[in-house]
Amino acid sequence: MEKTFQNIPKWLELLYKENPEIPILVAGSKKDLIQKEDLEYYDQKWDELKDNLSHSFNLQGHLYISSKTGEGIHNIFNLLLNKINMIPYFPPITSMS
Repeated sequence: MEKTFQNIPKWLELLYKENPEIPILVAGSKKDLIQKEDLEYYDQKWDELKDNLSHSFNLQGHLYISSKTGEGIHNIFNLLLNKINMIPYFPPITSMS
């Protein structure tokens, strides 16, 4: 997971080069396999990473999900739907919940 986390700035740069207006929500998967202390560690690492980025990259935040248990999945889609609905040229999309 540490190596994946270290690649986030590179992926953000790639997205930014494609379109600097893309809203980005970073999701950490396999939450069901991570201890609470590890989540606290990665929250701290996330804050440090954000503070050291060269751009804001239109980051909307980050959250942890579990594909196995489904935890956090609705949150991702609802956050993205809310962001899309704020864009003037898209018709409103209703929530998934």
